[in-house]
Amino acid sequence: MSISSPATTVICEDAILEGPITFGPDNVIHPKCVIRSEGGGEIVFGRGNIVEESAVIVNRSYLLPNAFEGSSVGTGCTIEARANVSVGTTLGDNSVIGAKCHTRPNQIVPNDTVIFGESHTTRTQNKSNRLQANLHSRHLEYLREVPVLAL
Repeated sequence: MSISSPATTVICEDAILEGPITFGPDNVIHPKCVIRSEGGGEIVFGRGNIVEESAVIVNRSYLLPNAFEGSSVGTGCTIEARANVSVGTTLGDNSVIGAKCHTRPNQIVPNDTVIFGESHTTRTQNKSNRLQANLHSRHLEYLREVPVLAL
């Protein structure tokens, strides 16, 4: 298991992490989420992302040799509870995958996109929305007080 994480990223003890994964600074990885690379290359997270409880991120395999180097998660993204980010998906900066929502395989989610609701509707969020930053700060404060995985 090859996991690279700076000290400012919080990874809860019950999170399941497998395969090559690189975290940027200030990420929050909740308990019971699954982040797994199954031969599809490294999964890379930017800065300030939140992966909530029971969210699943899996990168299974290359479609063509050397054509894809793994799923990536931009900066400031939130992957909510029971969300599923499919193989080969790339999340742009400040994107949100809503609770129980999923992406399509190899989907490119543009910056500032929100996927929400039963029909996985997409919309562009307002860049001046500061609620996401406040939510992230509260997650960091709370999770620094609970057990975390020692890497």
